[in-house]
Amino acid sequence: MPRLSNQEIKRLAFGAVVIYERKQSRQAEIVERRRDGYDILSQGNGDERHIEVKGSISVGSARIGLEPSELNHMQKDARFYLYIVRNVGVDPSVHVFRRNDLLQHFKKIDYQYVFCFNRADFGE
Repeated sequence: MPRLSNQEIKRLAFGAVVIYERKQSRQAEIVERRRDGYDILSQGNGDERHIEVKGSISVGSARIGLEPSELNHMQKDARFYLYIVRNVGVDPSVHVFRRNDLLQHFKKIDYQYVFCFNRADFGE
C-alpha cells in the first residue's frame, strides 16, 4: 500500500467516524473548518457529541497530541469525545473515549500535551 499523506489519513479517519456514527443512529457533520475546537458534531438518540478525530495507520500503541485549542475545548466541554481511528487505509477501527475517561491517559511531554494509550486500551 502506498504511503498516505497526513491529509489522506485525516480524510479517511473522518469518513470512518461518520460511518461509525451513522451505525449508532446519529447524524455526523464535519465542522472542522468552524474552528470550534472539535472536528465532528454528532447528534441523535438525545445525545450530542463534540468529536475530535485522530487517525493513525498503525495498530500498536499510540501517542495522540492535541493542539492548544483542542485541549482548551476538552477541558471546558462535557460533550467532548476523542475518537481514535487506527489502521486507517486498510481496515479502520474506531475507538471512542469520553472526556472523563481521557484523564488517565493525559501527560505533558516536552511542552506538548498528549494522550498515551497502550494496546489494552484498544481492547487488544
